Amino acid sequence: MRCYADGNGHGDLAARLDITQHQSLAEYGSCNNRIIRTTLRDSFVNLAPTLYVIGITFISRYELPINQDRTEPDGKWLSFTTAGSVYPSTAIIDPCVSKKDLGSYRDTWLKINLASVDELVEDLQYKLLSMCDSLNHRGHSCIVFNTADAVLDYVLDQDKFQPMKSQRQIIDGLKWKSIPWQFDQGATWLPSGEPHDRNCRHVAPGQHQWLNTYLTYYIQKHKILQ
Repeated sequence: MRCYADGNGHGDLAARLDITQHQSLAEYGSCNNRIIRTTLRDSFVNLAPTLYVIGITFISRYELPINQDRTEPDGKWLSFTTAGSVYPSTAIIDPCVSKKDLGSYRDTWLKINLASVDELVEDLQYKLLSMCDSLNHRGHSCIVFNTADAVLDYVLDQDKFQPMKSQRQIIDGLKWKSIPWQFDQGATWLPSGEPHDRNCRHVAPGQHQWLNTYLTYYIQKHKILQ
């Protein structure tokens, strides 16, 4: 979602929905826990009714509280991918943690992740449902969708994921994936994405017209702002 924001995708969506103010909370490489926490943190201090546009990322991403530089709102939390850390090069890592420690944790997490997709997606489901209820209760609204994680497809047809499928603020129960869908419509990706799988590439900033047309239609059809 950071590339989306860098191309003023959120500004364009706000204009389409006649929303006068907009702001991005997105950061590159965030895991789902950070996305949910950041949304809720903002919603508790933001008194104006707000539409939160939330793109869920890969469940393989995780976070660790090892950042010694606590100047950011997230404090010690840093997001990681299974390919390595995505924290800023200027981050000060807790001295009690070595690169070897981080590598061992990553390798262990990858094994657990591959063997526990069902449990991880169920955990994500109830975090998202709780977030939606919390936002709605305090006068906010949200739209949640899967950006690219195809791993979810292996488990989402189970009956236990019906609560997420029934929540109109979660598009297609996370089955619909916005990034590959945008590429199918004609969007292009950043050159830096070439080495990666097509579904793991970022849509180039500024190419948000297809996504925003879809989101505008969905929000209006399902009366998300009402």
